[in-house]
Amino acid sequence: IIGMILGIAGGSIISPAAGIIPESFSSKIGSWAGLPGTIFLQMVQMIMIPLILTSIVQGILGSGSLDQLRKMGGSVLVYFLFTTTVAITIGISLSYIIEPGSRLTKLGASQSPSDAPIGEKSNIDPDIPSLVGQLIPDNPLASMVAGDMLAVVIVAIVVGIALASLSSKKAQPVVDLLSSVQQVCMTIVNFAMKLVPYAVFGLMVQLIANLGWSSLTAMSSYVGTVVSRRLALLFVFAILIFLLG
Repeated sequence: IIGMILGIAGGSIISPAAGIIPESFSSKIGSWAGLPGTIFLQMVQMIMIPLILTSIVQGILGSGSLDQLRKMGGSVLVYFLFTTTVAITIGISLSYIIEPGSRLTKLGASQSPSDAPIGEKSNIDPDIPSLVGQLIPDNPLASMVAGDMLAVVIVAIVVGIALASLSSKKAQPVVDLLSSVQQVCMTIVNFAMKLVPYAVFGLMVQLIANLGWSSLTAMSSYVGTVVSRRLALLFVFAILIFLLG
């Protein structure tokens, strides 16, 4: 919070609207100030895929034997689909009510030529079996490099089930390797978290210096939408826990 407040103050001082620093020099200062934030984001993105992969596999293996996994599979799938549907419904509803993207459009964001207008119907008839078949990647490494999170999750589930079906002696070397990779990822996350105050300060300086105070309105709208969605989701789940005991 302190970094955010100081960043807003610093960005206001070097902003061209303040008239203290020339616009060209202000942009350079903002770029250098935002460097810690860029490093933080890159570090997090760097370990995102291996962390997701190892965490899912470790979670599946933590369920115990393959028989236990079969028993839990149905209930976990129902729970996942239900919670995902509720979260998507709340998120879309709040987005239509608050419209956080409209304020970003006013800051200069424009619709790309490839974007279809809202409400335009597509003439493409989806081939459901083909789409389902394409969910399983033919090259897991290529999917990881491309950042295809859905493919990474599916690969992790398949690998986790395969390891759970092996004997402990055969699976243990791979399990130890994945555990070590997960620990390395968490260590990098701890390194990145030390940059958070400087990252927040620098990104706020860069934001205010480049876009001015109007950017705070757009950002506040987005943050308000996210917080509202989380509170609404928490409220719904609290009611369900109360009703179901």
